[in-house]
Amino acid sequence: MKKIFLITCIIIMPYMLGAQSAFDALRYSQNFYTGTARSAALGNAVSALGGDFGSLSINPAGSAVYPYSEFVFTPSLHNSLTKSDYLSNASEEGFARAGVTNIGYVSSIKLPNYTGLVGISFGIGYNGLNKFNERLSVSGTTDQSSWLASLAYNTNGVHATGLDWNDQQNPFHYSSASWKSILAWNTSLLDTIPGTHGSEYLGVTEAVWGNDIGIPGPLRQNFTRKNVGNTGEYVINFGLNFSHRFFVGANIGVQNIYYESWEEFSESVVNIHDFMQTQFSDFTHTYHQKSVGTGVNFKVGFIFLPVQNLRLGASISTPTWMRINEEWEEGITANFSDGYHQHLTSPLGKFEYNVEAPFRWNAGFAYTFGALGALSFDYEQVAFNKIFMSGTTTSSNPFNNDNSYIKKEFQNTHNIRTGLEVNLNDEFSLRGGYAFYGNPEKNIGDHTQIASLGIGLRWDSLFTDLTFMQRFTAKKENFALYDDVYDGGYVVYPAPVGSQTTSRWSLLLSIGLRF
Repeated sequence: MKKIFLITCIIIMPYMLGAQSAFDALRYSQNFYTGTARSAALGNAVSALGGDFGSLSINPAGSAVYPYSEFVFTPSLHNSLTKSDYLSNASEEGFARAGVTNIGYVSSIKLPNYTGLVGISFGIGYNGLNKFNERLSVSGTTDQSSWLASLAYNTNGVHATGLDWNDQQNPFHYSSASWKSILAWNTSLLDTIPGTHGSEYLGVTEAVWGNDIGIPGPLRQNFTRKNVGNTGEYVINFGLNFSHRFFVGANIGVQNIYYESWEEFSESVVNIHDFMQTQFSDFTHTYHQKSVGTGVNFKVGFIFLPVQNLRLGASISTPTWMRINEEWEEGITANFSDGYHQHLTSPLGKFEYNVEAPFRWNAGFAYTFGALGALSFDYEQVAFNKIFMSGTTTSSNPFNNDNSYIKKEFQNTHNIRTGLEVNLNDEFSLRGGYAFYGNPEKNIGDHTQIASLGIGLRWDSLFTDLTFMQRFTAKKENFALYDDVYDGGYVVYPAPVGSQTTSRWSLLLSIGLRF
């Protein structure tokens, strides 16, 4: 039970900001390299190896190592498995999608020189950087809290007249209330508390007994979320070969960003007689978000052979300057036991903003065993606390709070990648790799680890590589589907806390031609 208590709590959430947050910027700033099947099999520890199109997005000098020209194409299959627990119900969801992680062409031109500049290379193509495919589905029953009760609490302080949606006013464009509050009010899922002058609310999943408010019976909750999308980089590359010992390269990188998410949350009564006071039966809230964008960066790097078989490499990238266009839409369907039904959909929200992803640098070494294979190691550092968000049309930055959060809660990461290649003969190779990507968040989240195995086959100028990658985080991530409800500083409706772990695997097949 909670006492009827007047709380002035205005939720300041301007409609134009939609879902943009520091976590969106982080999503688009993280690179978990894929590239070709060969570079992926080596854990993408290719800063000092080069000679593979996947290496160009890490060290542009990789093209200068090529002794031949090459075309390569890498289709792929990606699967995520999400295991979750919510209200003591365990579930798991798999989600598989096909894609392309790489397509590239490198032209290597030999010059008639024995020393000095002996070769020039040009490269153009695409390498994958990150995948967002994931599906989550949870359900459970509770009489301790409610999504609508939480929404009512978060709507407190906004006068009811400011929520009305009719021919005379459109609250989506000026109200300080969230869009879901506006939809819930106009589908009769929220009501004002008597004596609060139209500024305090309760949900239809609550009932009033004198001066007390409570949830009269158990509610069945269901939530599903599906995310799809990726980031990748189109590479325009130039490389120089000096005496077959020192290689330099530079890239213009143009990144593509695509992210789309669908969410659906519903509450329904278990026993209709418990909710006769409000005659509530069930409701469903839907949310759809789509983000597309582009970014640009510049990279330079070198590979140096100080002694036979030893290779050293390093590269540095500027920040990636991104512009992202986001659209979102929400809807609510409400059903009552007296037959009343209502469905409303919000206008389409649109917003454009900028993200400056952090600069990064790579360094690595590799030791080659003649024709027998190679062992490689890479280190990468990324300053995620340097991410910066900004608007595109306003004089003041609407992301000041997000930028403050980024500086405080994000951190530098130290990423390690290692790989081993063994050539059993001229036609057949075995490869293995491991990558450790540090957690960019100080207090939540976890490190990401990727293990990979692959094989390679060669027939004269034709080659093919096959690689399996397993990506996982060891730590469970906790989530809540709505906020706690407070009264006088005490939690009266604690939101259920669920947990999830997600693992991902990818299967990459590269087919290439050398000439």
